[in-house]
Formats: sequence, C-alpha cells, structure tokens
Amino acid sequence: MTHQSAIEYLKRIVDCQKRVGAPGDDVGVIFDKIQAWKQKQGNSDQQEKYVAQKLKTRKGMLVHNVKTLLEKLSELQREIKLTDDEITIIIYTSLDHAHLTNLLANNSEFLKWFNLNFEGESTEERDFKENKEEIWISTCIQAANVIKAYGAMSSKKEDILTQAWWDHQRYSNFGNLLASRFKSKPHLMQTLREKFRSQNDRLAYYDLFQFIEYTVAIKLNKWEEDDLEGRLDRLSMAFIEFNEFNEFSMDYGIDWNEPLLEGDLEDVLDQKLNLSYKDYVLTEEDCFLGCPTMLTSEKAALAKVTQLYKAAKKGGKAAKRYIDPDFGPKSKTDEIGGAMAMYKTGEAPRKGYTKPSQVEWVHADKLAKAPPQFVDDGVASDDCVQGTLGDCWLISAMSVLATRDELLIGGRRGMELDPEMIVGADLAALLSNGVYPPIFHRFRTMGLYVIRIFKDF
Repeated sequence: MTHQSAIEYLKRIVDCQKRVGAPGDDVGVIFDKIQAWKQKQGNSDQQEKYVAQKLKTRKGMLVHNVKTLLEKLSELQREIKLTDDEITIIIYTSLDHAHLTNLLANNSEFLKWFNLNFEGESTEERDFKENKEEIWISTCIQAANVIKAYGAMSSKKEDILTQAWWDHQRYSNFGNLLASRFKSKPHLMQTLREKFRSQNDRLAYYDLFQFIEYTVAIKLNKWEEDDLEGRLDRLSMAFIEFNEFNEFSMDYGIDWNEPLLEGDLEDVLDQKLNLSYKDYVLTEEDCFLGCPTMLTSEKAALAKVTQLYKAAKKGGKAAKRYIDPDFGPKSKTDEIGGAMAMYKTGEAPRKGYTKPSQVEWVHADKLAKAPPQFVDDGVASDDCVQGTLGDCWLISAMSVLATRDELLIGGRRGMELDPEMIVGADLAALLSNGVYPPIFHRFRTMGLYVIRIFKDF
C-alpha cells in the first residue's frame, strides 16, 4: 500500500462520519442484518460453517487490511443487504490501532460482527454497541489527525507508513499539549516528579490520569487513556515507571534533566525471560497488581506453578486439591471471595447483572458425569456461551479462538510436557501455544490450572 492510497482510505471514514455521525443506531441495524443473513442458513452449526466459508481469506494471507476487507464485504453486500456506509462502519471499527497508517485489521474485532449472537436487548448487546461506537469515534479522530499531519508534510510523505512515524503521531495531541502546559507552568513538572518519587518512581494509572485531568487540566477520552497505558506500560505491569515516562516525554521535547536508565524494570524483566524457569527467581515485579498467583510472563508462571506443585506433592496420597488463595471462594461459605471474583468491587455494577448472592461455586468435576476435559472432541465457536455477566468482549474473543483447537490447547492434541523430552525451538513453540498451553497441562492433577490471558485494554 502506498502513502497516497493510505490517505485516500482514511478519507473514507472522515467522509462517512460527516454523513452518519456517531453510529450507535447504525451498529444495531448492521448487526441485525448480519443476524438475519446468518439465520437463513439453518441451525447454529450450519450458520458457523457458512460464515467461515464466506469469510475465508485468500491462500497465504495472514491478516486483512482495509483493501481486502472492502473486497470481501463487497462480495457479500447484496446478500446481506449492506449499504456502502454500513460497510465502512464494519471495516473501520475493525482496524488495529497499533498499525493504523498501514490500515491492518484486528481480526478479532472484525469477526465479532459475524460470530456474536444476541437474543433481544441485553447487557452484552449494549456493551458491543458501546465498544464499536467508541472504536469508531477514536478511529475518526485519529484518521483526521493523520490526514492533517500528512498535508503539512513537504517531503518524505512515505514516512507515514513507518511504525516510528505512527508511534509519534498517535500520541502527539497529548504529548504536544503536555509540553505546552509544562512550558507555561514549570511547577507542574516538579509536582509530577515528586509524585513519582513518592511512589518509588512507579505511578498507578489512576494517579497519573487524575493528575493529568485535574492538575494539568488535560481531559483525555477513555480510548486515549487506554492507548497511553499500552505505550507507557508495555509489559502490562499495572503501573508506569518514571523512566518510561521520561523516554516518552523526550519524544515531544519535554526535558526532565534526567538521563534514561539503561537497566530499568522493563529491561530487567526482559532479561529474566531468557533464563530457564528452574533458575528463575520470583520477585514482586513478576506479580500483576501485586497478586502472587497472577504472573506477568510464562517463565514466572512456570516457576510459580512448579513451586506449588512440588509443595502439594509432598502430601503424598493425602495431598489436597489446590485452592487459589487470591481468586474465588475458599469454601462454600466464603461469600466475599465469590463476589470479588465476579466483580472488582464485589457488587454488580448495574441493574441486569447477576448478583453474587445468586451464584453457587462448584468444581467442574461436580457438574460433569465423566471426568471433565478442557477440550474433548474439538471446539467450535458456539461452545463459548455467555451467561449473565457483561463479558461479551471475552466470549467473542474466545469464540474466535475456538475456531482452531491449537489456539486454545496449543501444540497437538494430547501433547503435554514430558520432563525427559528433548525440546527444540519448534517443539518449544508448540508447548507454549494456546490459552491453556501444553507446558502447564501436567499440573492439573493437583488442581493447578494455568491460563494465559493477554491484557490488551
């Protein structure tokens, strides 16, 4: 794709926005059209096969971009009865913002349009509409900003296709505004620096964004905060290091008069990932939000679960099933543990969500007639069923993964780590693949299940 064609594609969403504005109602109309189209194909299994066939990518193509999505939806336009603007809404709410100027698609966001099923007005349907509308608004704003920046360039316009250019442009509104505020009110820099120091140079998201909004007087949209979290906390440690913030600031001419550290926490953690899990020494930095059973890397998780497994095995035949001390109820009478596992505050966020008191927690083997298995005879997208929690974002992602067994269980069916096997690079990759990687399967005999969840929000 050339820089000229990239700009032309970005202009399409700007033009469409002038006609449709915020597409809240349009999202519902589009979704209903897709549902009606699917239902003509028969039962859920027949619908799934038909959709998969219609959306099948060309051989050798790993990821869609705007051009290929437009080609695919144009083929289906008459069949689904989509308008040109509705196609534009589907496409531009399915872009990967990490590579916006290359116009690459986020396949998970695209497939949500076709894989989700709602019956009547529901919490998950409202969440879907709100999410798509937020993506649309953020994409429109960023597209307009790219077009404006491109128009001001007198040379090297092809640079807009580079990751370095986009990474700078993506945060430029905030970065330039912050630089302007600090220049006019230098005491704000000193106040923020002291705030970092008071927290050992690691500031929580909430504290930073509260300072930015109420002290620096810069109001950010939620999607802007999410983007900044991803940039300033690339290892998803749930806090922002001053060294990382200093590096970000330099890109927009903000000088803290402090050199960048060579071995900051992100560098240290990156180096630790090259160690064998047997030599891995767990520290507080390996724990997500300070929780000792939520680890930030596979190596740390493997080191931790091995410790727990060995400790449990010492009990011999009297060894008990592992009970997570940090998640879920510890017993049938532990109402608080169950409530906190469902909702961050322990309470349903609004009307329509299930109350914790209405839920009974049991182990899977109490529900199943035969010994439960994570995957038995293969998976399909309709195996992922949403209950009454507002977690359509999770269920839709799982339904996409469920179209391919290896994305869930990794490797090959029945594969798990044998301590005696010789593990080369290819085999290591297979053992580490999936939501439930084979490298962790053997620990389930003691009730230890290690699930990989990538934080991308």
